[in-house]
Amino acid sequence: PVQSYFFYGPPGTGKTSIVHAFAHEMMEKNEKFRFIQLKGGDIHASLVGVAEKTVQIAFQEAVDNEPCLIFIDEIENVCVDRQKNGIQGHEARLTVAFLEAYNILLESGKRVIFMGATNHPGLVDEAMMDRIKLIKIPLPDEPARAKYFTKAFDNLVLEEDFTIDDMVYEQNEIE
Repeated sequence: PVQSYFFYGPPGTGKTSIVHAFAHEMMEKNEKFRFIQLKGGDIHASLVGVAEKTVQIAFQEAVDNEPCLIFIDEIENVCVDRQKNGIQGHEARLTVAFLEAYNILLESGKRVIFMGATNHPGLVDEAMMDRIKLIKIPLPDEPARAKYFTKAFDNLVLEEDFTIDDMVYEQNEIE
């Protein structure tokens, strides 16, 4: 059955990278596993009804190609909180279309994982927030930053008085 998760946290925490890594692992374990990715900002279109149709098609593709992971980055742009002041008509229609497509996904009984990522979970419609597991992704701690920088800058020659530690550890003063 459908499982749904939203990753949230500040920009740069690796929310999207976590989903990509998970999808990669799933595809390695099962060659039939499919991955569908959409970005919230890319779904919006200038023509009336195109964004809604894009969402419906994506969810139907996930159902038709199970087992599947469907991922929407910047989910707050697709499932806007309808209680928010100043919401535009097209935003409300897209949210309704999204929720309807999601309901069809749930009712399908297919093996689909739905994931979203957002920096702003408070901007997502409450009807969706009630249906997902919310997972906070914090900024990396010092050991994680050290591991990342060491790997990323393995072949980089640093100035004599500048080390990986200078990038990893937070400075109390800005020089």
